[in-house]
Amino acid sequence: MKRHGFPLLVYSLFISSVKSHFFTIVNQQQQIEAAVGGHIVLRVRASSDVRSGSWRFSCTDVAVWIGNATDINNNYSGRAELLGIGSLSLKSLSVNDSGEYVVTMNPSSYNGSVTSRIDLNVLEPVSNPEIVASVSQTLEDNGTVTLNCNLSGDSPSIRWIKNGHFLQYNDRMNLSSDNQTLTITFVNRSDSGNYQCEGHNPVSNKTSDPFFLTVYYGPEAPQISTDPDKRGITLGSNVTFMCSVQSFPPSEFEWFLNGEHLEQKERQMTIVNIGLNDSGYYTCRAYNNMTRKYTNTTQRMNVIEPVSKPEITVDVLHPIEHNDTVTLTCNVTGDVSFLEWIKNNQHIQIDERIKISPDNTTMTVTSVNRSDSGTYRCNARSPANNETSDPFRITIWYGPDTPQLTIVDEKEAYTLESNVTFKCSADSLPPASFEWLLNGKSLQQKSQEPVIFNIARDGFGNYTCKAYNNGTKRYSATTKRITEVEGITKPKITANPLHPIEHNDTVTLTCDVSGHLRSLVWSQNQYVLNASENMKLSKGNKTLTISAVERSDAGNYTCKAKGPIGDKESDLFQLTIYYGPDEPQIFMNPEEAILSYGSNVTLTCKVESLPPSEFKWYLNGISLPQNEKQLIISNISKENSGNYTCETHNKETNLSKRQTIQVVVSKTMDLADYKTKSWVAAGVVCLLVVIAICACIIIKKRQSSG
Repeated sequence: MKRHGFPLLVYSLFISSVKSHFFTIVNQQQQIEAAVGGHIVLRVRASSDVRSGSWRFSCTDVAVWIGNATDINNNYSGRAELLGIGSLSLKSLSVNDSGEYVVTMNPSSYNGSVTSRIDLNVLEPVSNPEIVASVSQTLEDNGTVTLNCNLSGDSPSIRWIKNGHFLQYNDRMNLSSDNQTLTITFVNRSDSGNYQCEGHNPVSNKTSDPFFLTVYYGPEAPQISTDPDKRGITLGSNVTFMCSVQSFPPSEFEWFLNGEHLEQKERQMTIVNIGLNDSGYYTCRAYNNMTRKYTNTTQRMNVIEPVSKPEITVDVLHPIEHNDTVTLTCNVTGDVSFLEWIKNNQHIQIDERIKISPDNTTMTVTSVNRSDSGTYRCNARSPANNETSDPFRITIWYGPDTPQLTIVDEKEAYTLESNVTFKCSADSLPPASFEWLLNGKSLQQKSQEPVIFNIARDGFGNYTCKAYNNGTKRYSATTKRITEVEGITKPKITANPLHPIEHNDTVTLTCDVSGHLRSLVWSQNQYVLNASENMKLSKGNKTLTISAVERSDAGNYTCKAKGPIGDKESDLFQLTIYYGPDEPQIFMNPEEAILSYGSNVTLTCKVESLPPSEFKWYLNGISLPQNEKQLIISNISKENSGNYTCETHNKETNLSKRQTIQVVVSKTMDLADYKTKSWVAAGVVCLLVVIAICACIIIKKRQSSG
């Protein structure tokens, strides 16, 4: 706390109570205080008109001045002094200097005087305080402490300070009426500290030396911490125990393990290369030699042995599917807190076949199957580490399953000398070996690869592929039967009748084929035929019957026979339908309604008929010698006029048809003659015109030359 004092030489005070045109006394307060032995100046500001004055105390002049002459009372010799015009200085103040001081001023221009008063109070400063305590050391919650602040001086005021700050009082602290005594009840540790008392009055301020109050407490319940900070310590590592406790003075410590005393006396204890025997309950006991109290706490520490790398063993090296039960064991040492089984990087799901022991060290799989094959691992954990075994492969032997026996391009039946390719496969582990049998007898074939057999006379029957697994000692077989069949002959088509007549005949086409026939298909001009209104197929399609044949039924017919070992097709059979003749048509060239004498004309008779028709011509009902489809009439004359008839006859259908056309010959000159004579006349006229023109030209030339 900062101490406050007073100046030893001068203490100045301005006083003012009266203002006039003669002088001014500066006055800020009616009473001033000063310390014993101190120095004070009572200062006056006076005008130049003031020529004399005096200061009085207790009806006695202290100092008088007239002009520049001054007179100081002998009782104040050496202590009082006039300064300037009317200011009074007093030194070495004592308590007797306390009282009322009166200053009087006499101006030269004024009949009378002017006065003013002020009280001076001289006080004894406070002495240096001293704290006196009932005790300097005490126990927490054990009693009451009284602190007395001893000091002297006039009207001192007292304040208490703790640790450099004014004391914050609580309900356990009591102050006397003059604040000189501080009483603390039910003392606790928070009351420890440096106490001071400060004494002050208007003229002084003093603070005592510090007094330290010591409060002894504890030990309270200790707390044990460890480094590393875990309850499980790995075997062989170092661990440090730290015992923390609230206590003053600091506690003494003792350590115990499972109740047995350890040679450790410090709050910190380190165990190097901790062993399994160091597991247990560690107790820290704290003792305070001032409070005479003990307290302790206990903490369990486990020494953990790290797990070793697990190793998997199995009781059956190659278990057989649906036959064996296999047990896998995870061999591991150390403090195992958790153990799990993993298959193909997936956690194993327990089911009705898979059982795990309560400690998880063994896993039993009953009635193993091929899906149990895979890579197994066991993972072991302790609070100190985590280890996983190397992969352990379990291979389940199984099979052989029923072989898959196939025939390349398989047929229902085969002929002699046919090559038959067999393929045989079977799921099996280890892989199966194969043997081929025909009708129960070995064929001395051991391969799984495709096998080709040439079917001889004794090669028909049951072919068996037998698979054998040397690991499971099991057999499995599949059989295919190869059946002999007679091959079909090449089909041949016959027709009845051979040349049917349109609209008159019904024709039957027969497909002659022998052998094991599966189906038969008819085609006409490469289009497959189906039964229709006029086409009927017999059962098995061997005959095709066409009723009331038409010429459109003609064409190239085939029949295709399908057998168990292949197809065969007949040669083309051309079916010819006889028809006609249809209605003939006669064409005349030239196409003239009336023919001229001497001209030539050709008559053509056209008709649809198969085979081609025979022709015969008639003129006006009289047979002509021509028997061709064309009739040529040269140099026609009147005798050639009339009705020309063309008669057609098909000797196969025995049908005939006729057609008639009229030919008319004109009696006048024939058109050709007329045209010829007209051209001659025109030529003669043209020649005469040319001659006349030439004659005119010659005449003109002669005249011009003459």
